[in-house]
Amino acid sequence: MSDDWVVQAACKELDLSLFFESYEQDADMARTMDNLCMGCPVIKECFESGCNTNSWGLWGGVFLIEGKPDPSRNAHKDKETWEEVLEKIYG
Repeated sequence: MSDDWVVQAACKELDLSLFFESYEQDADMARTMDNLCMGCPVIKECFESGCNTNSWGLWGGVFLIEGKPDPSRNAHKDKETWEEVLEKIYG
């Protein structure tokens, strides 16, 4: 997979700590970052990249650990939010 999608990402100029430490430590920040991801034109590519590279942190609106969704760090998402995320990343 090419990384060409990165230049289209809504977050491309943001501090990376927002997707890792800040996300884990602050539920309000986590929701803010989730909302940013939901409006991103490359949410699917981002999620796939995080999964394919065994990454951790927020990728495509889902917090991953070793490329897999982490239930505890995604626990703030309600059912409707999860449905929206899944629709965007899986179509």
